[in-house]
Amino acid sequence: MQLTHLKTLVAIQKGGSFSAAADIVHLSHSAVSIQMRQLEEQTGLIIFEKGRRPATLTPIGRQFLLKAIQVLETVTELEQIGREDTTSGAISIGFVPTTLQTVLPIALAELRRRYPDLRVSVKSGLSDELAEAVAAQTLDFAFLTAPTTLQSDLKITLIAEEPLAIITDLKSQISRNPYDLFLTQPFIAFSRKSWLGQQIESHLSQAGVSFDPTIELDSIDAVENLVALGHGISIVPVRTLAAAHPCLCYTIAPGNPAPARRLTLTSHRQTRRKTLHDVIVNIVTKIADA
Repeated sequence: MQLTHLKTLVAIQKGGSFSAAADIVHLSHSAVSIQMRQLEEQTGLIIFEKGRRPATLTPIGRQFLLKAIQVLETVTELEQIGREDTTSGAISIGFVPTTLQTVLPIALAELRRRYPDLRVSVKSGLSDELAEAVAAQTLDFAFLTAPTTLQSDLKITLIAEEPLAIITDLKSQISRNPYDLFLTQPFIAFSRKSWLGQQIESHLSQAGVSFDPTIELDSIDAVENLVALGHGISIVPVRTLAAAHPCLCYTIAPGNPAPARRLTLTSHRQTRRKTLHDVIVNIVTKIADA
């Protein structure tokens, strides 16, 4: 049994005759007749009442027609999924600011190398903004800090765990308890409007550290540069794919478990771009693990 036979059967029902169906499916009248004879032979069913004009379905033929319509609708849905799960066309990816200098250029370069027909648009924003865009399906994917509360319509794929580190300039003396630095040094905070900033604030509070930021920024690079110039201390993730600042000392923040930012690729659970999702994860994790 072939799908073309089912399509011709549906065309006969729509057109009301073999001749009308021939025009619909672009076949000759004799070709339509041959297909319907083959369909009856293959199924063992009498689909059309013999000698009736115009073409009239038997009761079993009407049942068969309904099933044929369902099959063709399912095939159309499967073809649509195949077209949407493609490596061409357009996709949109969000990046939190902490990944713009590291993950973004690597992901874009490799995607363009592998799929030259793929058009990629990029949006930068805080994790909560990007997560909302993915949930609303206005973004296909987003690299962001893992949410503290998992949203049911989001799929979270771990890319890397980045330990939090207390950073100081090279001149600073670090005691056995690095949190003592917060008693004497100005604190340069990463933006507490972000999920990462909120995670850092929560960790310091749980560690019993009293802090009052003198500066608050939404760029890790800017935070590290100010610390390197002697303006204070900070706590930031040791970023995947980012080189350590040469003028900084990184001390992994103590804790049980040790605090870490979880960098993820987030997509909608109903995304139909599964192939590209898996490719992007593979690109970044492979380089991160190298």
